Amino acid sequence: MADRITQMQNIVRDLRKHMQDSVGVMHESAFNPETTPERMTELQQHFTHLITQTAKDLNLFTTYLPELNTPASVHLEDFNTRHAASDAATAQLETSVAKAKDKLKLIRSAIQDLSEAFFLDSVDDADAMATAEDTS
Repeated sequence: MADRITQMQNIVRDLRKHMQDSVGVMHESAFNPETTPERMTELQQHFTHLITQTAKDLNLFTTYLPELNTPASVHLEDFNTRHAASDAATAQLETSVAKAKDKLKLIRSAIQDLSEAFFLDSVDDADAMATAEDTS
């Protein structure tokens, strides 16, 4: 909700800025003898567009704000839906973790088997080399 408040503050700040700028520019242009009526019309249209667009943005933003007077049943239903989804995700995660643990056991077992086979082969090779040296 804090993000929504910040967004609304930014839109209202933009609206204030456009209005302040338009008053300042129009005031300056009104007392400037070099300003043509065409330039005044152009400035008016520019600031009218900025102010109108920002007002539309504010209107659209407030249209989609959550209701403050939403019945508790709606919140409870939303909570129950999210809780059910969370439970399903938890079960899926626990299943994945169990599978990963099984795979880890298999990998450790394979590593152990490979280590024993390599070590025994190395010992057998060393014994064979020692026996060959003794006979020569």
